[in-house]
Amino acid sequence: MAEGPSLLEVLKAFFQKAPEEHLQEFAEELEELVEEAEGEGLLSPEEREILLSVLRLRKVAVREVMIPRKDLVALPESASAEEVRRRVQEAPHRYYPVYRRDLDDFVGIVSLRDLVRRFPEDFRLADLTRPAYVIPESLRIREALKGFRDRRVRVALVIDEFGALSGMVRLEDLLGCVFSFESPELRPDAEGWYPLHPETPLEEVERLFDLELPRGDYETLAGLLQERLGRLPRPGEEVELPGLLVRVISADERAVRALRVRPLPKDA
Repeated sequence: MAEGPSLLEVLKAFFQKAPEEHLQEFAEELEELVEEAEGEGLLSPEEREILLSVLRLRKVAVREVMIPRKDLVALPESASAEEVRRRVQEAPHRYYPVYRRDLDDFVGIVSLRDLVRRFPEDFRLADLTRPAYVIPESLRIREALKGFRDRRVRVALVIDEFGALSGMVRLEDLLGCVFSFESPELRPDAEGWYPLHPETPLEEVERLFDLELPRGDYETLAGLLQERLGRLPRPGEEVELPGLLVRVISADERAVRALRVRPLPKDA
């Protein structure tokens, strides 16, 4: 007998097709189903929290998870290489907004990785600055995640209704609404496998499992897998990394969607 659609498949259809006028009612029904599934032992508490968080993505706006303007460390486009080096050493971050006259006159974003590659030499900040993906602070996280995926970006500048810069949001900020990378509740299943989001930063994977992973032109676990295989991973594939076995649970022609990992013995 053919199996029915999984709960994840139902959720996927819900997000793609649910009419807006029936959305709230449908979401409430799905939340009840998730609660019932946990009560019957069909879902673990961790899976329940993840699915409920996914449903809440319809309600949460980017402004609620972004790095606010007052906390941003930005660089003036006219800064010299030495000034940039000094500023980065004082306040290291993965991304820096770049501006001309003031923060509202932003020109793009520069990554710490691109800066570090040029630190031994002289450089113009403008040459390393990339155009920013700009989104309104009222945008729902679900739509923001879709925009990040479609444009293959990991950071965006956020503006208010008047076009003024209100903050910056990274991919991990958006994903944090569903998966808490630093959650102490991360627990293995009966076979020792841990659920882990494909876009978890490598630094966080290393921290969680006390290991060191190879570095290259990638920042996430999914990126490392693709680099190791030379192509997009396929569902069911297992990839052995230093100290960690990774199993691909779900993937399509565009990206890895779900992973599980199992720590290897230290002498493996």
